[in-house]
Amino acid sequence: MKGTAFFCGLALAAASLAAAEERAELKAAGVGRALFVQYCASCHGIDAKGGGPTAEALKTQLPDLTSLSMKDGGFDEAGVRTSIDGTRAKAAHGSPDMPVWGKVFESRPQKRGEAWAQTDIWALTEYIKSIQAQK
Repeated sequence: MKGTAFFCGLALAAASLAAAEERAELKAAGVGRALFVQYCASCHGIDAKGGGPTAEALKTQLPDLTSLSMKDGGFDEAGVRTSIDGTRAKAAHGSPDMPVWGKVFESRPQKRGEAWAQTDIWALTEYIKSIQAQK
């Protein structure tokens, strides 16, 4: 009987942890949406499909961010994160010598430092993950 109670307790703890993780991801997606609107929508469009008001001025056509998981065979979270932080530069974002959002997020007056920047990049990534079209 004690063993059963122990395993039931473990199952409840695991379910609680999974629910907490899901809530954190949903909260991050909400924060990420606000960041997206502020920093990304001018190029990628408010709908994230690549048709923002400044998209025509860029060197390359922007991808539809809502279909990344269909195009890439699954959501490439690390690839999205490195595109945002500038460690994997895209032609539209400039050369690898010019990382765009990683350094910008680090130097914002209200939040300084790499830890805050990485949190914002994670939130943006969670938002982009949350808007993926269903297959």
